[in-house]
Amino acid sequence: MTLQPTGTVTLVLTDIEGSTKLLDSIGTEAYREALTQHRAIVRAAFAQYRGYEVDCTGDAFFFAFASAADAVHAVARAFADLRGGPIAIRAGVHTGEPTADSGGYVGIDVHRTARIMSAAHGGQALLSAVVRSLIREEVTELGEHRLKDIAEPVALWQLGRAVFPPLRTLSFSNLPTPASSLLGRQSNLGEAARLLGANRLLTVVGAGGIGKTRFAIELAARQLADFPSGAFWVSLAPLRDPALLLDSVRAVLGAKTDLSRHIGDRRMLIVFDNFEQVTGAAPEVSHLLSTCANLKVLVTSREILRVEGERVYSLGPLHEQASVALFCERAQVDPDAAVHTLCRLLDHLPLGIELAAARARLLTPAQLVARIGQRLDLFKGGRDASPRQTSLRAAIAWSHDLLNVTESTLFARLSVFEGGCTIEAAEAVADACLDTLQSLVDKSLVQQASGRFSMYQSVRQFAAEQRLMLGQEQTLHGRLFDYFLTLVESVPFGAWPRGWGEQLRADHHNLRNALAGAPSPEQRLRLACGLGPFWLRQGDGREGRMCLEQALSRAPGASLDLLASAALLLGQMSVATEQHGRSAQLLTSALSQFRAAGDLGGQARAQLALGWLAFLHRDLEQAVDLHERSVALARAANAPAIVAQALGRLAAVAERCGDFLRVASLEQESLALMREIGDDEGVATSIAGMAWRAVRRRDYQAARTLAEQSATLTTRAGLELSAATHHTLLIALLGLGLHQDVARQIPAALGRAVLAGGMLSLAAMLEIAGGLAARSGAAVKAALLTGAAAGLVNRSGVTNDELVEAREVYSAWLATARGHLGDAQWDKYHSVGTEMRSDEAVALALDGAA
Repeated sequence: MTLQPTGTVTLVLTDIEGSTKLLDSIGTEAYREALTQHRAIVRAAFAQYRGYEVDCTGDAFFFAFASAADAVHAVARAFADLRGGPIAIRAGVHTGEPTADSGGYVGIDVHRTARIMSAAHGGQALLSAVVRSLIREEVTELGEHRLKDIAEPVALWQLGRAVFPPLRTLSFSNLPTPASSLLGRQSNLGEAARLLGANRLLTVVGAGGIGKTRFAIELAARQLADFPSGAFWVSLAPLRDPALLLDSVRAVLGAKTDLSRHIGDRRMLIVFDNFEQVTGAAPEVSHLLSTCANLKVLVTSREILRVEGERVYSLGPLHEQASVALFCERAQVDPDAAVHTLCRLLDHLPLGIELAAARARLLTPAQLVARIGQRLDLFKGGRDASPRQTSLRAAIAWSHDLLNVTESTLFARLSVFEGGCTIEAAEAVADACLDTLQSLVDKSLVQQASGRFSMYQSVRQFAAEQRLMLGQEQTLHGRLFDYFLTLVESVPFGAWPRGWGEQLRADHHNLRNALAGAPSPEQRLRLACGLGPFWLRQGDGREGRMCLEQALSRAPGASLDLLASAALLLGQMSVATEQHGRSAQLLTSALSQFRAAGDLGGQARAQLALGWLAFLHRDLEQAVDLHERSVALARAANAPAIVAQALGRLAAVAERCGDFLRVASLEQESLALMREIGDDEGVATSIAGMAWRAVRRRDYQAARTLAEQSATLTTRAGLELSAATHHTLLIALLGLGLHQDVARQIPAALGRAVLAGGMLSLAAMLEIAGGLAARSGAAVKAALLTGAAAGLVNRSGVTNDELVEAREVYSAWLATARGHLGDAQWDKYHSVGTEMRSDEAVALALDGAA
């Protein structure tokens, strides 16, 4: 008898695919016989390789092995012995350190194994990355996937080379992960899926609280296999200005260029939630669809868009049985007459039912009926208000009336935030205390996720009405401004703490409101300048320039240092968008103003920006001079972050000048400063730049070592680096024989670079991947990838100097590959490459086959 393994254990979970359907097709008796045979085969195969049986429930097995190799051999034997029979099983295999408990196991590794197994198809065995690293069997790499309830993407491998449909995972998207299941919408989902399949624009309309948002999440998640370039969620609930719609899409996709150009011909789904906030932007959506042939759009709204090609799906209330099931599942009660009455009083609206269910711990369904029934007539809407909206308002009002004074005051104050807030923001702006905030979460009036607190839009609208009654509007908006001004000014230039950018992205709508409600024009300009580094880091040039220019135009009498900061930031944004003439004018003006104000740090930043502009224009002598001035000024100002950045850029200039001895010294000093001030992202970026320069001087061993260091730091710290950093890493990563653990990060890093980097960074990566393919003898692949790079550059209309440099490094290899194919064949494949979609080219770059 096999003893229960402990310590490092390999877990295997199996079940039968389509067991209910199989039972219906072959009958109860035949199914019983097949199930008995299946159990005998699995047990025999697993016993042969010393498997410990943890559990057998229904058609599912749970086994544990002391060895990953034994586990995989056992799965392969069971699959082989079941082949040809009526039953096809699927398996998930994962190695971890679960805690032994009464003959079984508990811990996250058990749940991870179950999620891996549930992603498989019948006849398919999926392995985790840990298992893959411990075995030698032939496997198929399936890339990274999002699994339910697991925050980070999971790398999966398939045992063997058989071909199966796409895995049942959440795929590549930013779709929200619901905290609970969707009940009672199966037929609606089927109808809407058919409409989405046949149309490029589907608008799901319905009253507030009808469940449009949750429905759209589920609908999009079920269609992910149809969109290899991903499905992306754009929340419009806090938005008021239709002109900002495309900016919101750019932020989600990470587009740094024209949005239509960024999407191109990728097969992608964009989901707009709460479009009724910005119906004036409907023509922008129509234009996007007309210019992106493979794009589809799913919209939730309280009103239709009324544009060409729109197909509308009206989402009504739940059917009675479904609404009863929803209430009973959420409230953990059995259905009875009172529950049916309660759901009818709430018009079967999901949000109203969820709010009522939150009270079931204190009141019986009959008591809930009595209380809601007393409130319905007191909250009548206008003549044009639908009964559903009236009932929802009654449910929210009733929940609100159950709050004590402290809770109701905080509930009203929290509505000043759009898109939610952190606990620190709630304390500073709304005088929140944790106990009261948690009480609102428990009552389902506030949601808590990922360290933030938010409200459903309908609930927030009701809370905002209560806020107006408090008479504290000016005070709350003043506190909102003060909080975010303090937040952005608490971080010195360049010394960005971990998670800073992520927090500002989450608070983007609150920041817009803080800017709009600034107590004075000068204060508004001050906050806009504080946000400038964030906008630059995000590449959000359009909105950043618009806000800065508006704030600057309204505060002509602001202090000299503030005017200088605004000019500097506008100049830097102009460099990023290649408006070099305007940039030079703004940066020169900023430098003069900083000098007049005696601000050495500001002068250092202005000299640094002017130096980089000179470098871009190949005025190397001027670039060296300006960077050296920046270093001297930053040292005098005791601004190590600016010194570090200036030294790093000066290294790039020195290399272009051929001063290689100085390059190494500058790189090391910059890197040491980055480490000293704790800028993890700066360290990873610096090392990545060193890796790229090592590639350019053909020192591939150094490039590999540096790329490994930067990639490891990036992964360990959970950083979201700029596109330039990602493609620099990939230059060295692709084809340089990295250690397997680092190489596994390539697909995820490349995915982020594709979304964030724009065409030129992606083109540089593809060009270099083509060079490396040529070096390895894959001539066809080299022609395709260099063609794909050329196609991206042609469509962008901008020359990329990094491509020129890459060709200098790899020109000999490319020439050899061209000679191997012959001019005619090379030109043919190169031409095919120019027409490739970005996702196809990326897949080819990551694939070892030609």
